[in-house]
Amino acid sequence: MGFIEVDRNTLNLKEHPEVFVAGGDAAKLPIDKTGSAAHFQATYIANRIAMEVGGNYTPSTYMGENAFNAATSVGGRGGMTFYSSYSSSPEGHLREHV
Repeated sequence: MGFIEVDRNTLNLKEHPEVFVAGGDAAKLPIDKTGSAAHFQATYIANRIAMEVGGNYTPSTYMGENAFNAATSVGGRGGMTFYSSYSSSPEGHLREHV
């Protein structure tokens, strides 16, 4: 089973540009298949549809945003959130829960 070919910058189906593809596991994109990727894709598509329906569409680009969390200490008191995109490797941001 393969992934759906989409334009990586617009998330439009290549054969039918009026169709969007979202969901971390559906689109053939060079990013990790995660729930946060699906969230960023859905947000981008929802904004595009709202602008197009409202007649206010200006071209925008989906940047391949993604985020994931990792525990960094025993006991669940610390963690890091890593952010990445098409143009950046994962970069972590430390947070501590008290």
